Amino acid sequence: MTRVTPVGCLTHKIGGHTACMLAAVWPKIDAHKTQLNVDMDHHLKGTNMKKRVLLFALLIAAMAVPALAQVKLGVTGGATLSDLHVKNLSNSLSLSDRSAFRAGLVAELPLSNALSLQVEGAYSQKGALIASSEPGDENLDASIRSAYIEVPVLLKATLKKGQWQPFLIAGPVVALPVDVDMRVENAGFTLQGDMDFLTKSPDFGLIGGGGIAYSFDRLTLYGEARNFFGLADIFKAGEVPITDGTVNDSVILEEDSEKNRGFQLSVGVLFQL
Repeated sequence: MTRVTPVGCLTHKIGGHTACMLAAVWPKIDAHKTQLNVDMDHHLKGTNMKKRVLLFALLIAAMAVPALAQVKLGVTGGATLSDLHVKNLSNSLSLSDRSAFRAGLVAELPLSNALSLQVEGAYSQKGALIASSEPGDENLDASIRSAYIEVPVLLKATLKKGQWQPFLIAGPVVALPVDVDMRVENAGFTLQGDMDFLTKSPDFGLIGGGGIAYSFDRLTLYGEARNFFGLADIFKAGEVPITDGTVNDSVILEEDSEKNRGFQLSVGVLFQL
């Protein structure tokens, strides 16, 4: 059994883890007339409300038709540098960036001359590298390796129109974990364990960044840099069995605040419909 120290140790752990109702009494006939009037009034109001909703929906659809003609669809991909923000990280542990990649689909819907909505669906790898300074653990290397399906919904502000178009992006993102594990390497052994059962879902956060696009004909090429700030705690307390098939051990996570953080550098291509 791996030794437990405050937060996140691999010696070890990764996360120091009436309302009153009044009624009046009237003669029966008056009550019957009143109820009939109320029912008729509700029916008329309901009919009018349905008409308003229908007209509103038709108006939105009519407004969306010209916008849909300007929708752009494409693909995006690039590198990620991910890390974990741990509230009570042990002094004997240090975290560093894990380099990985992301790739997915992107759609851009114009809202005005300078604003558009950028929606993505991407596979994104995250996690962190972990090192320990505990006596005897100087050669120990560990990592949390995670993969998520991200759905960012970003407001994109184009700062200058033309062939070259600098822009800013910002908005929320929801991410669903698809694979999370831990890897520990020490003295020639590599132990690995599944962390899916301790991973909370969904993760959500905020994205902010910017980039530049180059447009010609119906094609747009772009590059962008963005930061991801996780707002949700991603792990529950528990024990993670790790093994290489021969050697068995475990790592204990205690209840703490661990959040995904990271930097993403992407390129993409958009085609106007």
